[in-house]
Amino acid sequence: MKFIYLVLSLFLVLNIHGQKGIDYEVEQNGKTGTKFEFDKTYVELGNVKKGEKRSFKYILKNTGTEDINIDYLSYCDCTEVEYEENKPIKPGKTMVFNVVFDSKDKNEEETISIEMELKNINPKDKLPFYLTLDYHFKIVK
Repeated sequence: MKFIYLVLSLFLVLNIHGQKGIDYEVEQNGKTGTKFEFDKTYVELGNVKKGEKRSFKYILKNTGTEDINIDYLSYCDCTEVEYEENKPIKPGKTMVFNVVFDSKDKNEEETISIEMELKNINPKDKLPFYLTLDYHFKIVK
């Protein structure tokens, strides 16, 4: 029984982390409303030497008909994210999230999450959109 649970868990994790991009769309009264997509939701950094810094980016595109507003980002102390804070993403426009990972305090393999909450409300559940972007690394000495 434990084996089945392990296999199902592994399948779930691989399917979630294997996503190249992600697309969200909410229709309101036949109108598109809030719709956006990321170029990717997962970055594999591979082997990283302790003390090394790695840079990469995520790109968010507004494919809907209303502005997208970011409420906040939350992430590990080992991560820095630069983006245009307090600037709405207009329909058809993109925003780049430049990420720098600093491995100086890391000793082992890990997956780090960058959590993002939008001010935009999902009309389906009346809650703000909540998104997670992940990256993974393995520390080598």
